[in-house]
Amino acid sequence: MADFPTITRKPLVFPYEEGLAFDPTLRSNVEAGYVISRSKFTRTPDKFNIEYAALPTADKDLIRAHEIGQNVGAEIFDWFNVFMATPATISVRYFERVKYTPADSAATRWKVSFILEEV
Repeated sequence: MADFPTITRKPLVFPYEEGLAFDPTLRSNVEAGYVISRSKFTRTPDKFNIEYAALPTADKDLIRAHEIGQNVGAEIFDWFNVFMATPATISVRYFERVKYTPADSAATRWKVSFILEEV
């Protein structure tokens, strides 16, 4: 299992976001007009929205190589979550493709954003 690459900058606190990866609730309407519900799973993983601002091209290339090496969301890797009350390493996968946006007109700095899903 690979680790997330070491980046020279820290991710932005805002717009960091974490929450459940999906709604595990199964709902069934019954003839009497009420709803029966239960959880579909015994565990619900979290997902994490991460964004870096003004990353140098070398850091952007590290993340890009990692994304390709993980076949986007096909492989699991360890990521150190600095935003938790007690920072810890979590096993995750990419939830979707990483977004790379130039942060300056010369494309020497990059805004990089992605979503990770806990496994």
